[in-house]
Amino acid sequence: MDNNYFENLANAIQDEEPASTQTSQGGSEATLTVKVDVDCKLYCDGDFMDLFEANKVKKISVPTGQHLFTVESERFNEVSEDIVLEIDQPGKNYLLLVKDLKERENAEVQKKENAKDNERKATKAEEAKRKSEEEQERKKEKSAQEAEECLKKGMEYYNARIYDIALSCFEKVLETSDDPEALLFIGKCYEGQDGDDESIRDYEKAITWYRKAAEKGNARAQNIMGNRYFNGKGVEQNYVEAVKWYRKSAMQGYDAAQRNLGICYRQGKGVKTDNVKAFEWYTKAAKQGDAYSQRELGYCYSNGLGVSLDYAIAFEWFTKAAEQGNVIAQSDLGWCYENGKGVETDHAKAVEWYTKAAKQGDAYSQRRLGYCYSNGKGVETDHAKAVEWYTKAAKQGDAYSQRRLGYCYSNGKGVETDHAKAVEWYTKAAKQGDAYSQCELGYCYSNGLGVSLDYAIAVEWYTKAAEQGNVEAMLCLGECYRDGSGVDEDQKKAVKWFAKAAEQGNVEAMYCLGECYRDGSGVDEDQKKAVEWFTKAAKQGHEEAKAELEFYNRRESENAFEEDGFLPYSMVGSQNEDVTF
Repeated sequence: MDNNYFENLANAIQDEEPASTQTSQGGSEATLTVKVDVDCKLYCDGDFMDLFEANKVKKISVPTGQHLFTVESERFNEVSEDIVLEIDQPGKNYLLLVKDLKERENAEVQKKENAKDNERKATKAEEAKRKSEEEQERKKEKSAQEAEECLKKGMEYYNARIYDIALSCFEKVLETSDDPEALLFIGKCYEGQDGDDESIRDYEKAITWYRKAAEKGNARAQNIMGNRYFNGKGVEQNYVEAVKWYRKSAMQGYDAAQRNLGICYRQGKGVKTDNVKAFEWYTKAAKQGDAYSQRELGYCYSNGLGVSLDYAIAFEWFTKAAEQGNVIAQSDLGWCYENGKGVETDHAKAVEWYTKAAKQGDAYSQRRLGYCYSNGKGVETDHAKAVEWYTKAAKQGDAYSQRRLGYCYSNGKGVETDHAKAVEWYTKAAKQGDAYSQCELGYCYSNGLGVSLDYAIAVEWYTKAAEQGNVEAMLCLGECYRDGSGVDEDQKKAVKWFAKAAEQGNVEAMYCLGECYRDGSGVDEDQKKAVEWFTKAAKQGHEEAKAELEFYNRRESENAFEEDGFLPYSMVGSQNEDVTF
């Protein structure tokens, strides 16, 4: 390092304007208090002693915290208190002396040793902590693995319906964790599964565990709680409470709960009926792939429930659900193709989808397949096949199919004629309120077909059907009252039922009503009204009505009307003009 550096330093010391400068009166020795620049490096070397001698600098006091000097070992770079540098014994060995240097060195060394010791202790403590944490983590992972294995085994035993072992597995899981899944499946063990004997079920215990899992936020358990309140299993039925749990689960995105909320809004269970809200929840679940909700969306669009009616979009949702195997949606697709709703009419496609659903036991689709085979819609006419499908649906209680089977057996369509079998199937449908079958049963009893002739029972069945608006039954009931068959003769009641049937277009009833007016039976004689009803029947091809009109025409030509009280046919009115027979 060149001398200029120290000259500058000396000048800096001389030029400094310290707060106080003290000069001893002894002459050759002075004390000057200065601040040394942080980057200043002060070396004490004999070659530069004259520089200090000339300036009579014997002591330098350095304030606390200032960078002081650099020596070969760079032992000190900072100071912790005021120190004094002394240059002593001029002309001999020139040393740099520091007050309490040795003590400071020792203290510094000790400080560093202490720091190192503390660092070692801290490192050791940190290592111990790390090892402890790792050990805890390993134990936790091991415990979690064991719990997971236990849970898995428990589910296997549950699925095998070995509930006691399954319970012990789930309870073991709870020894190390409060796993909501274990809580849920303990509940399921107490409830059992479809097909289990009711005697082994304990819905109240099941609810206790479902509730624990649900309160810990398990979405599946929350949905089950909703189901239990909805159906009143293990708890008193409460639709409002059901909706509360469904909503908790649905808000977590659980699709089954979203679907169930849709059902509640559709049916007005626990909430006000709201088809728009139902549509919204069905949509959430449907977008997650829930087939039931997809089918329900199709139903909403096809009926304008909560959304504008749109058969094309309904068809799209029915298709999504049907392709996932949803039976009702497959049946709906058959209906769309059969009726051209949202897609071009295609009876073959209708049969295809009806068949998929029918094979899974859907009674409506089985019935429609019976219709398709009996009428050659989308397939070749095959009455035997029709009977086969009607039978499947009829055995599930489908009244229409039971009626159709009665028809097939009574008319030998696809089976040998068997009136007893016909009566059997008509009876099943009639008891479900099917008016057509009630009328057919009345016919069987009044004609002794498949059963002993019994007019009284015939009247009972005719009455049931007639009161539901069955026109044929009205006619037959009128005939029973007219002839006193199975009931006391009552011409007024006969006219009543003939009139009801005639007003709905029954040709035979029109003719019978004409006879009543002609003969004054149950009603005041009125030849004009008689001609009116005979004319109505004749226009529809009724041969006896035509004959009656011919009789009236002959009487008119013989001028016999006036004395007999008859009106000429030509006088009935314009409604009878241009009638040819």
